[in-house]
Amino acid sequence: MLQRLAIIAASSLLLGFIGNYRSVGDTSVLRRRLEDEGYEDEGGAQIVSDSTATNPYFNLLDDGTLVVRQMTESAACSYFTDLPNLPKRVAESPTRLHYHFEECNDDHLGTHLAEYFGHYLLANAAQVPYTMTCGNSGDAHESSVLKMLQTDNVNPGPPPVDVTGHQYSVYDVCYACYGLSWWCDRGPELMVETLEENMMRLANTQLGESIEPEDAVVHIRLGDALLGGRDEGIGLIPFRAYSRLLTRVQNEVGPLETISIVTQTFVEEAARSVDRLALQRTEMIAKDFVAHLREFFPNAIVKLRNSPQDTPFVAYVRMMKASKVAICGSSTFCTYPTLANPGIRYLIESEKYNPWVKKLTYNGKVRTLEAPRLANNYIGALSDQQLTHWLRHQDPNGNDIITGPPLFRVPKTKFA
Repeated sequence: MLQRLAIIAASSLLLGFIGNYRSVGDTSVLRRRLEDEGYEDEGGAQIVSDSTATNPYFNLLDDGTLVVRQMTESAACSYFTDLPNLPKRVAESPTRLHYHFEECNDDHLGTHLAEYFGHYLLANAAQVPYTMTCGNSGDAHESSVLKMLQTDNVNPGPPPVDVTGHQYSVYDVCYACYGLSWWCDRGPELMVETLEENMMRLANTQLGESIEPEDAVVHIRLGDALLGGRDEGIGLIPFRAYSRLLTRVQNEVGPLETISIVTQTFVEEAARSVDRLALQRTEMIAKDFVAHLREFFPNAIVKLRNSPQDTPFVAYVRMMKASKVAICGSSTFCTYPTLANPGIRYLIESEKYNPWVKKLTYNGKVRTLEAPRLANNYIGALSDQQLTHWLRHQDPNGNDIITGPPLFRVPKTKFA
């Protein structure tokens, strides 16, 4: 019998399997997946510890495979170390960590990458190999990004080290990143090199190599970000905040000859269902942003990159290959390709999504984008005229999150 312990954590796997594990045929699904990974099951994996009665998300099979059926707080950590008020679940720690996305699509891609790299961080801290597989989504938005990041490492990655040179243990990582959220306070700081190496695999594909580098690539999240019902961390940034950063980069490294804007498509047939609810505003804002940048940079070629052919995979490659600067606005979508860019990188700081940004700036890895944000839950109350007027004319200084009147804010602090 194969003597290794693997963790299979599926983001959407088995939400419907909360009932009796044996009765729904999970074992055969798991066995088939393990066979797909390259090893044979000896006689059929059987459950030796069925924890359904006390915790519906974990089962231990007799081949040493631990099945984690949902991303739950500290689920994976508790198999490697003791945590406050949560003793270690097993005597012997896993010797491999495997993450499986049962559905593999571009919806919530930033969140999926958080799960992917969060568990990668844990594996590196534990110094065990990390593998990931990705199932089929069965829809038009199947993620080629996640497909390309499938990995079958046989050796552990580098141990996580912070900007001071301190190496983080499993306990350190799990305590700092309780629940293994990639948006935790220390995550990206501890494994920037691993992130860069894995994300750049996209650029090294045949499709990635066919995409020519551009001087500057800016991501602006529209579509679902223009709809109410999301939290204050998602919203819009004044156009002048972007043009100010681009001017700063131009003064530092020379003229920007090409600038591309990456955002959601406004072609209805190609748009995600949630983005279709804001197609008209997406088109209006995207085209106005192009016009704004052409006014500020008359000698540059400014292009809008949001055709149906500009898939998330292509968008990621464009951001990673930007030769002078990549700018990530108020979105988790652009976080990872921006971090993987070898040049100047700007990321907005957000207490919820990116609390680690300033820590990376200490190491010279990224720069902080500070600007007022028009909160998602206030955008719907504004007319098109109010919205475009704010985007063009709001002072880019300050870092207010605007959740209600007054619409225009006078900054308390001026940034250089």
